[in-house]
Amino acid sequence: MVETIERKEMEVKIVGFAYFPLFLAPDGTSSPFNSDVDQFIINEGAYQIPIYYERISSEDELHIRAFQELPKINCATLLVRAYPCARNKQK
Repeated sequence: MVETIERKEMEVKIVGFAYFPLFLAPDGTSSPFNSDVDQFIINEGAYQIPIYYERISSEDELHIRAFQELPKINCATLLVRAYPCARNKQK
């Protein structure tokens, strides 16, 4: 969910909804489909993703294909940069 603060009323308003697949199947091309999938990788990189007017219905599986049918907000995207954090080396 993408939210903003409306200037006139100073209230939080919903702009729209976006989907970013943080976890991918081991092949790196799709989201893990089943809850019993125990192998996954983290999606890394910089992405410009669309913002949609609606959210997917609760009956639909949370997958990019469910979003592709929804209307997009014109000229509005969300920039997402996902990179691994630095790890402390343990001795």
